[in-house]
Amino acid sequence: MFGMIDGINGERLWIMVVHHLKLVLVCLICGLGIIAVPNAGNAAAQGVEDADNQAALFSLRQLVSDYNGPLIQVRRSDDHATMDVYSDAEGELELEALLEFVGSANGHVAVWYDQSGNAANAVQAVPARQPLIVSEGVPQMLDGRPAIYFDEFNELALSDINVPAPLSINVVGRTTFGNGSRYLFDPNGAELYRWNVAPAANEMRVGNAGHLLQTPGLDFRESFVSTAIINGSSSSLSLNGTVVAGTMGSNGLTSTATLGSNAVGVGLVGYLQEALIFGDALSSVERSAIEADQTGRYLAPNKVRKLKATVAGNQVTLKWSAPLSSYEPVTGYRVEYKQASSSAWLLHSTTASRSAVISGLTVDAWYDFRIRAVNSYGAGLESDVLSRKLGNAWGKIADDSAASNVLASTLYFPGKPNDNYMTAYTALPLETEMNFQEEDIRVQLRRMKEIGINAVQISFFGADTLSGSKFLPMNAWRNRTDGQIFEDYDRLIALIEEEGLYFYPLIETSSTMSFYLDFGVANQKLVDRIGYWAERWGDSPSWLKLYNVDGEAKQVVSFIESVKMEPYASSLFDNNLTDIAEAVASDYDMEIGFALDPTRLPKETEGGILPGAYGPKPADLAGNAHVLLIHPWELTVDGSTEEQRTRWATRFLKTWKDAGYPVASFMIAGYDSTNVFPSSDVYGKTAQWRALQQTLAVTELGSAGVTFGPWNGWTEWFHITKSRGSGGDANLAWARESIRINQQRASAKPGYVENLAISAASSSLTLTWQAPISNGGSAVTDYAIAFRANGSGTWTLWPESVSAVTGAYITGLAANTQYEVEVRAINGNGGSEGATRISLRTL
Repeated sequence: MFGMIDGINGERLWIMVVHHLKLVLVCLICGLGIIAVPNAGNAAAQGVEDADNQAALFSLRQLVSDYNGPLIQVRRSDDHATMDVYSDAEGELELEALLEFVGSANGHVAVWYDQSGNAANAVQAVPARQPLIVSEGVPQMLDGRPAIYFDEFNELALSDINVPAPLSINVVGRTTFGNGSRYLFDPNGAELYRWNVAPAANEMRVGNAGHLLQTPGLDFRESFVSTAIINGSSSSLSLNGTVVAGTMGSNGLTSTATLGSNAVGVGLVGYLQEALIFGDALSSVERSAIEADQTGRYLAPNKVRKLKATVAGNQVTLKWSAPLSSYEPVTGYRVEYKQASSSAWLLHSTTASRSAVISGLTVDAWYDFRIRAVNSYGAGLESDVLSRKLGNAWGKIADDSAASNVLASTLYFPGKPNDNYMTAYTALPLETEMNFQEEDIRVQLRRMKEIGINAVQISFFGADTLSGSKFLPMNAWRNRTDGQIFEDYDRLIALIEEEGLYFYPLIETSSTMSFYLDFGVANQKLVDRIGYWAERWGDSPSWLKLYNVDGEAKQVVSFIESVKMEPYASSLFDNNLTDIAEAVASDYDMEIGFALDPTRLPKETEGGILPGAYGPKPADLAGNAHVLLIHPWELTVDGSTEEQRTRWATRFLKTWKDAGYPVASFMIAGYDSTNVFPSSDVYGKTAQWRALQQTLAVTELGSAGVTFGPWNGWTEWFHITKSRGSGGDANLAWARESIRINQQRASAKPGYVENLAISAASSSLTLTWQAPISNGGSAVTDYAIAFRANGSGTWTLWPESVSAVTGAYITGLAANTQYEVEVRAINGNGGSEGATRISLRTL
């Protein structure tokens, strides 16, 4: 059952009481086979901090939790300017700041800062000896991690280091040159500790003749995590998990030592990512903790790429691409997820494939997903986190705060339509001046809100020059300057924002008139026009966003007349929509999708379907993530009789709906001809026409939304708004009812209870009703009944047991008192968005 309480602002809050919640959660978790996954943190910092006697710590990430200084100092090659580069909030090197500073030049490391607190920095003042971190604007990377490149003559001096034995040194890096012996550390003394790689012999070596430890199995192209412990007869050298024990001399590391070497023929050719020096012999536990983190970070696979999600109800299908690189072959993938409101990641599964299906999730909840590739060294970097809202989100408004997530829009201009070219599309009085009537527009917007419209589709044609005189077609604004026209658009969008509505641009893309564009031919011009909007209003929170097939939120651009091309080429639609959207993302940093007008589908005449008809078919757009909504304009134009037109319109909607596309059906379509029905001189006047439009839109065929085509709310004496003219109330009621039923069908929750009736006795009320038109896709299991005396702000829930019976008997009421009663239907996804109410006085 549901309970009801009053919110702090008087809102009524419905509360579902769930019994045995703990048992339900435990069973759910067991059914999914999930376990908690620790949040990824900076484990190396903990391992380093737990180790004693830190002498010097060099890394391209933050290693010590209380270290707030820079990681490196970089010299820019073109002007020798220097800049300290810090870690970001995640503890990683600030690559963005580094690349912004270096630009297209080279960036050389002048200082590698010590994070131990001992100020034992690794320094190189001579430009020619400084190793490289950026090459011609490109950062040096190993498997997705930044690295410092040494070119045989580069070295960083450890002039502030003086660490006697026993000591420990840990390094992470890779060699790229296969000849000779190459120094990672050069103590500059014959009997001193020397650490080198010998690629030709496939060995890592520490020490000189007589005091030498060496580990086999190192390929010079491989990355390494290695620790040398210099402690007399208890010395050891590890390489990627393999440990060799032996005896080393008692020499320590002095101020003459360097990272890399400038000595001819022995300098390091390769990369370093970390170098850690401790003034004691690390214990096996300390070494293992440090190396385990480094192995997982540097030897485990790189990031999984191109993670995508397809949402269907309470199920998500994930697909991804393998990492670009991995030290060893990838053996599997960890699939992890969590509710967005939680900080605890859950492991769904480990799979050898590059796809996974997660089911049993909560509808209408947001979830985060990530993937980690796995090899023999462990799980690699987390992929970028992908967030999706569960449920059938495709075509829905991407705003959790919206009163309804189902689109209900109407067409609009920033001012009154053109008195010369649009007399057939307006019932407003003609005026000699085309002025922006702010109060008229505000009244119209508010009337639209009253009947449930939530979005304004702003007509925008533009021209190649994007000048104001071509911003709207022909000379619609012949008495307005460019500045005035642009200002009108600014003011219109400001009003839309103030009234809490959404907006999105409509662009005509057929070659019917010179100011239109040829879709598939003039793609760059379309990109430019969308870009004009992106630059001017792209950051507005009121620009409508809809979810695409993958559950991604994208800003909406409406294309109409985009299909009138001959001969028809199906590939044009899929490829060109993608090209346009990707160009806008690249040029204007805005993710867009399209409300697409695909009319006409097969053109119907008395002879049947004509071959080679206009328009794409659903299969032509299959999988295109930039199609947000099917948005037909000429829904009933084809056919010579009323029966043919009706049959064609129904078939059109059914074709797209059966293919799984969300369809927003036009109510009074803007470009249906004035002779939609031969028996009607002007459409919009007849009840027959309105009934057909409502039937097409409110059935399951158009359940993703409705759009009204009248310009500024008026079309040929049909109006859904009242401004200057009179009348419109009947049409307003018709429009309101159409939107209400449509939104019910689009919801996963039940619709409004129908035909609520009431009768009264001295202290009781008897209610009857009918089930909602839509059950939201799952059976109605209960009805929540609440009542209150008139004037009271508190609703009381009638405490009946769970039942799908369509009636109730409320007792214990006061006599001769006016009561208000409301009823909501309930299914597994919750209670209906709105309640059906009725009022009656007890006897």
